[in-house]
Amino acid sequence: MGETDKSETGFIKGHKGMQMPKGSILSEFKSLENNGLSSDMVANNDHEELLKLILALSTNFIILSPEDTDDGIVDVLGVIGRYAGADRSYVFQFSEDGKQISNTHEWCAEGIKSQKKLLQNVSSNIIPWFCSKIKSLEIVHLPDIDDAPIDAIEEKRNLAIKEIKSIIAVPIVSGYKAIGFLGFENIRKKTTWSESIISLLKIVGEIFANALLRKQMALALKASESKYRNIFENAVEGIFQIAYDGSVLSVNPSFAAMHGFESPDDIVDKVYMDRQLFADPGEYERLKNILEEQGAVKGYEILSRKRDGTLFWTSINARAVYNDKNQILYFEGTVENINERKQIELMLKESEERYRILTEQSPVGVYLIQEGLFRYVNKTFAEIHGYEPEEIINKLSPRDLTIVDEGTSIEKIVKEMWDDRGGMRLDIIACRKDGTVRRGEIHGSRVIYNGKPAVLGTMLDVTEKRQMEERLKTLSTTDELTGLLNRRGFFTFAEQQLKMARRLRKELILFFIDMDGLKWINDNIGHQEGDKALIALANALKGTFRESDIVGRLGGDEFAVLALCTGVLNAENLKRRLNHLVDIYNEQEALQYRLSYSLGFVNYDPQIHNSLEELISIADNFMYSEKKKKKEKGLYSIGAMTEKGAVVGH
Repeated sequence: MGETDKSETGFIKGHKGMQMPKGSILSEFKSLENNGLSSDMVANNDHEELLKLILALSTNFIILSPEDTDDGIVDVLGVIGRYAGADRSYVFQFSEDGKQISNTHEWCAEGIKSQKKLLQNVSSNIIPWFCSKIKSLEIVHLPDIDDAPIDAIEEKRNLAIKEIKSIIAVPIVSGYKAIGFLGFENIRKKTTWSESIISLLKIVGEIFANALLRKQMALALKASESKYRNIFENAVEGIFQIAYDGSVLSVNPSFAAMHGFESPDDIVDKVYMDRQLFADPGEYERLKNILEEQGAVKGYEILSRKRDGTLFWTSINARAVYNDKNQILYFEGTVENINERKQIELMLKESEERYRILTEQSPVGVYLIQEGLFRYVNKTFAEIHGYEPEEIINKLSPRDLTIVDEGTSIEKIVKEMWDDRGGMRLDIIACRKDGTVRRGEIHGSRVIYNGKPAVLGTMLDVTEKRQMEERLKTLSTTDELTGLLNRRGFFTFAEQQLKMARRLRKELILFFIDMDGLKWINDNIGHQEGDKALIALANALKGTFRESDIVGRLGGDEFAVLALCTGVLNAENLKRRLNHLVDIYNEQEALQYRLSYSLGFVNYDPQIHNSLEELISIADNFMYSEKKKKKEKGLYSIGAMTEKGAVVGH
């Protein structure tokens, strides 16, 4: 797109101490490549160079003028879009009420058609799930649109229309509120973006948020200042002339206003530079000595004082004016208010310190491995393993702390990662100092540290997460009422049993059981009693069959069992055992009904039966035939359900 090449807005300090030439952010990124950030390093996801790029972009946006913000954002979209291998990178912003979104900035790879003009003031309801996630300050990452969650049906449809295969977006946040989002999308291939790309998006999103806020504030300020345009039209640099003794000879209106005076007349012949306009009275003597020795000074930074005592930073360019005898008559020059720049420099210094503190205090473990030893770990990484950082750094190796889940040496995995892939994600078991273990998930990438190969990565303690996943897995396959397998669980485990039986030539029997009269119990005695009856039949099934048999409740009053058939445990013997347990239950004095069921079964023959569904269908038909015979004999009636002395078949 032309937008990525048209601006000449950026001005940035290059890394390695270089002063970058004036040009767009994109051209500065190319200059970074020429001075150390090669395309190979970008492709290899080199963390040190990536941090330099982020610092460069951050610095650029701090000093970027509000008028150049839009061009600067487009330049950066091109940089990070190429870095991430995206077809399109963009910024969307929400309307004030959050009901509409607009594509305000866009970069497209070569051959990709721009969508920006088509995506203005679009209702956020066309992608409700997506916008809900962004407004909740969550990251949206869909490597494959076809795998989008069921709640994202509108997103899936709309993205498919645009032939989008993969998308990732992070919220742009201002004042704890999402004002928009920054994202990538790919049309030509499906893409899973790495954690480093996600981190880059987050950081750039923060940069964009600050830049957009500054632009918004500048526009608001510009609008408010329009009333006072005439006052500030001549407000350029302050110009001054001061006598050798420090008294003010003349100043322009800008100088007066800068120092809090209403007019130059309030300063001239009434104010001394050293005693009233400098925070440190001795500063004037130092400046005067330099001017006497060198004749001129440029960019001399002084902490100045306003009329009300407020301190602010200024930069002075001055020279000594001599008479024909080479004697100093006075000093003259210009003064510029650089208080904002000083604050930015302080912010940058604090930002660097914040990044250091962020690593030290991060809830995620951070490590650096080089030559088989941990050269750096943060406090979180050490705490996961029960150590202090100094007990690990330059003393312990990955072998001392972790083993891969499958038992493979982590050093072997790291070597393979270094030789082949350049990045890794592994599930590991963390061995703590006290001998206990924790489940961990580690990520790592190749870097160059102090001129040598190393592995830089993060570690998450996922012990509780893995335990929760196991509990959720159990819940997803278990019937809450009876404790048997639910329909999903039965089919999952029964399919596995069928495959094993087919391979080992084992005989199986499929039983289909339907409880008689559940509706009558629910309608006449209550659903609570109906639940008790279901639980009673489930317990009878548990007592009849072995733990190795697959017993499940398919739903409602229907149960199924896939049992291994042996010489003793054939269908008739199992049925007799089930009848006996049901009869014991029916002997209860307080019972207001008789527990009864109808049953059908089929012996599994791999030569005849093709699927589990086919076995269930056959057994269901036999069960229905048995239920029909009961009805014909009058055994399936209200009387049969309630008369305790009645002798009825099960």
